[in-house]
Order: sequence, then structure tokens, then C-alpha cells
Amino acid sequence: MMSMREGKEFMEKFLKEANSYPLRDYINYVDSPYIRGVNIGCCKGKIKKAEQDDDITYLVLALMMLENHGLDLTTDDVARSWINLLPAGATFTAEREAYLKLLSHIDMAYQFGGERKFDLDLISDNEFNDWIGAQIRIDMYGWVLPGNPKLAADLARRDAKLSHRGCAVECSAYIAALAACIPNSNNRDEAVEQALEFIDKDSEATEAVKLAQDNKSKDLGPILKKYEGMSPVHSFE
Repeated sequence: MMSMREGKEFMEKFLKEANSYPLRDYINYVDSPYIRGVNIGCCKGKIKKAEQDDDITYLVLALMMLENHGLDLTTDDVARSWINLLPAGATFTAEREAYLKLLSHIDMAYQFGGERKFDLDLISDNEFNDWIGAQIRIDMYGWVLPGNPKLAADLARRDAKLSHRGCAVECSAYIAALAACIPNSNNRDEAVEQALEFIDKDSEATEAVKLAQDNKSKDLGPILKKYEGMSPVHSFE
């Protein structure tokens, strides 16, 4: 959040003052207005438990959905799982908008497995549907399918398209495929390249990955220029 709100230079300065730069571990606790509330319990020396956040919430939910529905999980299954298992207050941006649309369109029969009487595509119609939210939901599909990136990517698409569209869906599929490729790869670069095989080669997601590959360990200028003006939580970021 700090890097998103204050920028890269501010974050680096903060980490250096906290004797935590380069970032190789949990951040050391320092007295700062940026470290407050649950954030204190996430600092080195202050950790007593895993603090709740939406990334962890969606990972657990994905595992529960797989346990309940198996690899035949559908977008309707995801929608019902949100209504039955996910508190509305744990959702943000695209997920919150999708959640509210679900509540306005479903009947109780649908909630418990009944026929859907609305267009599922309506649910992802929101101003945040190209943001990063879907990507934080789908790591689990790659983790439980090491060596099967095709299926991991497909499951990610089924999940992501409830709240997101276009590039955000393919970006999510890529991340899930990458998670599934890593255990069978010799190194990170190999996994990054292999995962590209499982998303649309003409998509903006593929273009974004290739741009990152071309500029690895170089000046970030071309990347910053390409995505200038986009939200720092856009799916490409």
C-alpha cells in the first residue's frame, strides 16, 4: 500500500530507515504512522499470528471451493461460494461491485444450487474489472496442480470472470499457470516463459510479460512509459 500511495522512492527511503532494505525478510518494526493497527503484527519481532487480509481470504476460499466442487468448478460455483462463504466486508473494488450485483440479481434458489435466471456477464460490468483483484484470488489453482498449468489457467479464468474481464482474466490465468510451472522448471526464467504457452498469445497479458522479459535487470523506463497513467493496482502492474 505504501508503494502504491507514496511511490517507489518513498518506500525505499522508509525501508532503509527501518534497516530493512533490500527487502529480504519481514520489515523491522519502527514507530511510524504507516505502521499501525494490524500492520504492527506483521513486522519482524511483533508477529504472533497470520493477520487476515484479502489475499489470504481468497486463497482459503479457493481451496474450499476445490474441496467442495473439485476440478469441475464453474463460475456459478464461485458466485454461490461468495454469497455463502465470503463476507461482503471482505471484498473490495471489483469484487465488492460484483458481490452487490449478485445480491441484486439472484434468488434464494440460485444461492443453494438452483437455476441461474440472470446473465452472468452482467456481474463483471464494473469500473474496476481490469484491476488486479482477480490475480490475488487464483494462486491456489496453480499450487494444487503442479505440472498442470493448462488446467490451473482454466480454473483461474472460471474464477476471475465473475468480477473481471479481458486482460485481467488472462493475467490471472497467467499467474495460475506460472504457479503450476514453477515446480517443474529449472529456474524462474524458464517458468515465466513456459507459462506463456497457456494464455492467449495475442493478449495484452502476453505483451506485458514479454515487455517485462525484455527489460529485466534494465532501466524500467520502457515499462513505466507503456503503462503510464494506469492505476498502480491495474492487472498489468
